Amino acid sequence: MLKNIFRGLMIAALLFVVACTYQNRVQLTLVAAPITPKQQFDLPPLPISDREQWSQSRENLRQILEQNVYGEIPDKGSAALIKITRIDTNTLTEPAIAEQWQIKLQADGIAREFLAVLVLPQSETPVPLVLIQNFCGLEASVPQLTLTPLETTSRLCTDSSAFVNGIHLYVFGRYAAAPPLDMILAEGYGILIFNSGDFIKDKAAFAPRQMDAFFPASRQGKNPIGTIGAWAFASMRMMDLLEQDERIRADKVFTYGHSRQGKSALVAAAFDSRFAGSIAHQSGTGGAALNRSHNGESIASITKTYPHWFTPAYANLPEQDPANFDQHFLIAMLAPRALMLGNARRDVWSDPVSTFRAAEAASPVWELFGRQGMRAKNLGDYQPSAHIAFWMRPGTHGQVKEDWPAFLQFLTAHK
Repeated sequence: MLKNIFRGLMIAALLFVVACTYQNRVQLTLVAAPITPKQQFDLPPLPISDREQWSQSRENLRQILEQNVYGEIPDKGSAALIKITRIDTNTLTEPAIAEQWQIKLQADGIAREFLAVLVLPQSETPVPLVLIQNFCGLEASVPQLTLTPLETTSRLCTDSSAFVNGIHLYVFGRYAAAPPLDMILAEGYGILIFNSGDFIKDKAAFAPRQMDAFFPASRQGKNPIGTIGAWAFASMRMMDLLEQDERIRADKVFTYGHSRQGKSALVAAAFDSRFAGSIAHQSGTGGAALNRSHNGESIASITKTYPHWFTPAYANLPEQDPANFDQHFLIAMLAPRALMLGNARRDVWSDPVSTFRAAEAASPVWELFGRQGMRAKNLGDYQPSAHIAFWMRPGTHGQVKEDWPAFLQFLTAHK
């Protein structure tokens, strides 16, 4: 009996340690977000007049967000496929084609090389695709496939012991490291997946130097780019490559990311209208959650822990009265395309309530284009066919078994 109690306490302690040292530093809590939110926020109005002026209005929104949150993100750069390696797909249930891409990107400074993996369902016609940012490293992201990594390829989530990795997946869900390839292929979607840290490291000690070398103009300017913007830039350049691939429907490429990658996936789709839309899962502060909310992670906390993520002005944004904008500006930039915002009831750190309110506040822009935007009446009202779909599940921060079926419902509805 005492042995069982001791074993249970040890497991609980390990879970606590993993949760506290997890690179996202999310706060796991027993507090749950209400299904029907009571909080209202006095939000600045969107500086948008009419549909005819949308192009200029969207550019104004971008400038506000670059100045205050993400820094200046270059519109252009060069992307080159310098090597394509075919990958054996016999380990997959669904018939598929897989390739390892070695990519060289350049903005206005030193070029960087990294790997991505393309997996497509076998099809005689072009297929839609999800562009996935992942922080676990490619080998962990597609464990069914045998890759030939570069020396610089990250191996996050695979360096630890099997026991620690098991605890990681127990806490943060079965899809925390890898998306369900066969499930995605069965729905007719392909994926292009890359580890954003292979492009710019997610480390405050390394990222600034890498960005200084890669984005010298932005980094020396008034609004220097942060890593969230840098990763979004990488996704935009990946789109340059996807547009050239006749196997892919370039008009149906969606960005996807969870947590910090959810922020950058959202920025990429908002700033680059070539994307058909985005799935931003638990993107939180600096993503879809409102800056002026006090329910989730604060600006002071996120910029202290991750100072490299944002332009310096974000840390100085007064939280009691955060200027004349908020994150509903970012959501609005996706109009009239499709957006899914993923949330969990006990993930109050990512603040699903203010995310819901931000989506409501951005919905009138979809109405300018004859679309309804978000139709959800409360946080539990998931409508995958809506142009802003709000997904709420039980549980905490992570990617669990319920998530990808819901994501695929959304993707299928907007195929």
